[in-house]
Amino acid sequence: MLNLLTLVMCDGVNAMVVSSMSITPVRCLLSALVISLLLASCNAAASASAEQGFFDLTGQAGSYGKPVLLHGGWEFYWNRLLEPGDFIGGRPPGGRIVNLPSYWNNYHDDKGTLPGYGYATYRLIVRVPFERDMSLSSLHANTSYRIWINGSLVSRAGTVGRTSETARPHQNSENIPFRSRNGENEIIIQVSNFSYNLGGLWDKLYIGERSEIERRQKHSIAYELFLFGSLLIIGFYHIILFVFRRGDRAPLFFGIFSLLVALRILVTNEMYLTQLFPNLPFETLVKLNFLSFTLAGPFFIAFLSLQYRDLLHRRVKYIIFSVCGAYSAAVIVFSAGVYSRLLLWFDAFLIVAGVYAFTILIRAVSRRMSGSILDISGFTILFLALANDVLAAMGFISSTQLSPLGLLIFIIAESANISRRFSQAFTRVEELTGRLEEKVRERTEELSHDRDILKDRNTIIENDLKLARRIQKQMIPQGSPYPWIHALYQPMEMVGGDFFDYFEFRNPSRIGIFVSDVSGHGMSAAFITSMVKTMTLQSGDVREDPASLLHYLNGLLHGKTAENFITAFYGVYDPDDRSLV
Repeated sequence: MLNLLTLVMCDGVNAMVVSSMSITPVRCLLSALVISLLLASCNAAASASAEQGFFDLTGQAGSYGKPVLLHGGWEFYWNRLLEPGDFIGGRPPGGRIVNLPSYWNNYHDDKGTLPGYGYATYRLIVRVPFERDMSLSSLHANTSYRIWINGSLVSRAGTVGRTSETARPHQNSENIPFRSRNGENEIIIQVSNFSYNLGGLWDKLYIGERSEIERRQKHSIAYELFLFGSLLIIGFYHIILFVFRRGDRAPLFFGIFSLLVALRILVTNEMYLTQLFPNLPFETLVKLNFLSFTLAGPFFIAFLSLQYRDLLHRRVKYIIFSVCGAYSAAVIVFSAGVYSRLLLWFDAFLIVAGVYAFTILIRAVSRRMSGSILDISGFTILFLALANDVLAAMGFISSTQLSPLGLLIFIIAESANISRRFSQAFTRVEELTGRLEEKVRERTEELSHDRDILKDRNTIIENDLKLARRIQKQMIPQGSPYPWIHALYQPMEMVGGDFFDYFEFRNPSRIGIFVSDVSGHGMSAAFITSMVKTMTLQSGDVREDPASLLHYLNGLLHGKTAENFITAFYGVYDPDDRSLV
């Protein structure tokens, strides 16, 4: 919307950090900017100059069809809203000649510099040697205007008024068609501003054949929409990269930065946002304009800090965050008339931050850090594009605005570097994956060989356990000496430490019942059980007395069962008197 803001945006864009590239891509980027400059020079409008409120096209026979910049000396009437009828008798008193384009804050009267708030009338007589369908290019004025051409009201934006209560600001971007006269054509423009700290006709105004002005606008729209679409795709692409790889926040910050730059295209120059939303409030448009660069700085610094952690001082980063955050909050909370007054101070801060970022890139190049050569080259391209816009705005050259293109080339370069870094990371992952697969294959072969060995050993152990189970099963009585005695033997594992047995005596009416349990399970318990079995078979007459048998077994087993212990029950049962000893 505001030319000054367009320049400030570019001051706020710093160099970004990515991996290094060869000199060939750098040359390609520089060549792209040179070609763009040449194309801009080819498309530049034919130049003439207004003098004392008159603009003469009769002497430009070869340039009738080309758009001509209406710059130079216009009539200017401060704090007066004049209409065509006021000029019938000649120029009204109180006027002066001022140079356009310019903010009226740059003009002076007998009281000093003109304030930003106020109203005025501009007038220019254009001499045209024919009658044709002509057009003025879209007019950008702070912050409302009305235009008469040859006595007819042809365009307006907002409501022109003498006070803040009667004036209503608005911005649009529409060509102003009219039918020229053969001879003098009068252009009268009323402007009022009570909403922004800078007022007046600050942007370039062109006149030309309607078809040429429309063609110029179509080219401008195609050019800026191409930039917008490219930045939009780049922004969302890097945000999606972050979604799938949340460990690296650099693509997220870079993506948001690209989207903010894309948003700026919608609210400057052709102001596409006002075409999509004709009733969009002036304050909303200006806030979006400001926020598109006040927020871009912190996201860029956040991106830069992730790339050059050792070079970017943390305290400087927090200062930039704080200043940009505070100014963004002021933009959101206050009206344009308040926060726009702080713009020059914020400009100065962004310039200092940009210089600091450039010094970081220089240090990175001196240390041969990855991506630093391309970074500083991209920053140089952006600087050349900014220099072109500044020189064109000052009238030293006739060119189109290249700052958005410089930003696009810069962002594409950074995107390519980020993509290359991801590609290198992916290649590294593939290499490590290949090595890992090779190690896994080798380890799998080793494990397969060990598995075969363990399988053979396990087969042997299983066979041994089966044999031990058969032997242990044979140690257990298969039947009962009396039909009224029953037993159930079910070990927890294939072999174990559970054991019982019957002992017969010389007196057939008596029977010994022995039950034992070795602590633990498995082979160790089974071996101790076999020892108990053997010792009981060799006990002889000691079995006649339970106490003597258990004392006998304890003496033999003591110190021979390692950490295992034996719990045993032994009793002698006499069925005749049903007694148990």
